[in-house]
Amino acid sequence: MNIKDVTKYIKSQVGYHEKKSNKLLYTDKNNGNKNFTKYADMIKSTNLLNGNKQGVAWCAVFLIACFWDLIKDEKKTHKILSIPNNSAAAGAYYLYKYMRKVTEPQEGDFIFFGTGKPSHVGYVYKVTSVKVYTIEGNSSDSVKKHTYL
Repeated sequence: MNIKDVTKYIKSQVGYHEKKSNKLLYTDKNNGNKNFTKYADMIKSTNLLNGNKQGVAWCAVFLIACFWDLIKDEKKTHKILSIPNNSAAAGAYYLYKYMRKVTEPQEGDFIFFGTGKPSHVGYVYKVTSVKVYTIEGNSSDSVKKHTYL
């Protein structure tokens, strides 16, 4: 697996919308704003995130679930996947704390948002000389693309 494979997989998730309940998580039905997602469901039996992440903000859960889905057959485990509690802000901060920091992002990097401790995280899928393009989970209740100057 290479970074292009990761980007392709994460791009394939754009348009997914969170659900109003823990039903029909893998369909286009039951859309809502209650933070129920297929991403929390994907990792619930793995013990990666120390418990159920349904019903909580899910930006970090989205990225972790995508990466886990890509590597699950390799039977790898990563310390970074053990986020301590049910808070998206804590999840984003935990990823931020343990990841390499760069001043010039590139494809495959995570981008963090918030002052002080980051409270949101996205995936960088493209960079030009003036713009950074991201895919973010839990962006207006969906997985969406964004562009930043």
